[in-house]
Amino acid sequence: MSYPKVLEQWWIKFACRSLGVQDEKSAVRRLEKEVQLLSDIFTTGRETGFQNYGSNKKLLLAYGLFFYPQTFARIQFPIREAFQFRGVKLSEGTIEILDLGCGLGSASMGSIGALRECGINNPVSVTGLDQSVASLDLFRTIASDTLSQWPGVSFKQVQGQLTGDFADFDKKFDLVLCSFAVGEAFFNQPATEFANWTEQVMDRLVKPGGLLIITEPSLQETSKRVEQARNLISERNRHFIWGPCLHHKECPLLKEGIYWCHEVRKWTPPSSLRSLNSNLYRSIETVKFSFMILGHHPAGEILSGPGQLRMISPMTELKGKFTFAGCASDGEKYQYEILTRHLTKSDEKTLEKFERGDILTMEELLPLKSGHHFRVPGLNSITSRYHPQIPHTPPTV
Repeated sequence: MSYPKVLEQWWIKFACRSLGVQDEKSAVRRLEKEVQLLSDIFTTGRETGFQNYGSNKKLLLAYGLFFYPQTFARIQFPIREAFQFRGVKLSEGTIEILDLGCGLGSASMGSIGALRECGINNPVSVTGLDQSVASLDLFRTIASDTLSQWPGVSFKQVQGQLTGDFADFDKKFDLVLCSFAVGEAFFNQPATEFANWTEQVMDRLVKPGGLLIITEPSLQETSKRVEQARNLISERNRHFIWGPCLHHKECPLLKEGIYWCHEVRKWTPPSSLRSLNSNLYRSIETVKFSFMILGHHPAGEILSGPGQLRMISPMTELKGKFTFAGCASDGEKYQYEILTRHLTKSDEKTLEKFERGDILTMEELLPLKSGHHFRVPGLNSITSRYHPQIPHTPPTV
């Protein structure tokens, strides 16, 4: 997955012009401290500066060069999963997208890129809602200056509160996005408030065949809030989980209370982000996030049992075996292992390609220990149901 060159160049030129420098390297050197500070604001410093980074010019530029591409990439994974794995079908004609808490429009841009990479060439109308007039103005400028990148796409920016009553909207949307905005809106609030809000969004803004897609940071605090709201939505049974779960039951990770559900996905960072990271040594080869996809009806039948699962840990090679954890379609968490003594080097390389978040079907499992631990006989017992690549080509088994 690649970040569009036209967006990267826009931010580089904007940074050079704003900082009064002539080249990318000079701009990058001046923003390293701001990247560090912004990273702290998004995590440990949320209470003291989370809402105000957009008013600082250098923090804004640091966001544009370092975090904007990552937000662009993150939203693409759940959208592609909805189309490539769940097989969602949107209405014919123009696809209507609403980006709640859109900020500078990175998730809006990423959603268009995901649709086009999935082969969906319908006209697209994007509406971005945010409380910040300055952010909406900059989003409008970015969209206008890069419009050649988005043929068949129109953009509209609307000022409003993420947690408002949405009374000004006289239509519903095919896709409603909320990317890295819930954490601010529901910071230190109970999960019931978040769950109530999601149901309000579903009822008032999402078409009968549409989806609500929420992405959040992979932090324990934010991921668990998503899991808690997800459990409440599942209990109420008015709307249905399309992802990341393969089931509509209680989240086993939240019940266990040790780990939390999040994705870790490989992508291709742009060169300017790499340059900015050269002295920061951040992990930029992957993007991390938690997410939830909701629909008005069940996502479809999936065979129930420990052999139908989503990987919720990386594939790890230990002495004599590969091991990983999975959340299965029966709502249980299981541990799986594959002994290496029967594997060729080619088999091992194939296993190393699987990532946290991949969806697998496995046959002929051998139960071990407590019944929540299985041995996989070999590579031939594994079928990759979903692995995000463009074009969509799962690891060959």
